[in-house]
Amino acid sequence: MRAQKLTFLDNYFDLSFVNFVVTDLDYQKIVAQHLHRTLKPSRQAIAYTFAFRPHGDARRAAHLATRGPNAKLGLAYDPE
Repeated sequence: MRAQKLTFLDNYFDLSFVNFVVTDLDYQKIVAQHLHRTLKPSRQAIAYTFAFRPHGDARRAAHLATRGPNAKLGLAYDPE
């Protein structure tokens, strides 16, 4: 299941834990909205990610060189 299109019911979880996923996805705001939607009221989501990614510039340069300037970085959101 894609993080950008969670199929869980609203107010389903007491706790959501995301491990190194959000930084590698396009449409990060949509991911956050789905996490919030699936949490019960006053519950928590924990997003564990990199505070600093020294390899980020090299990764982006390699991505653009191999896939072109119009390709999405990471896993693209599929609205279907």
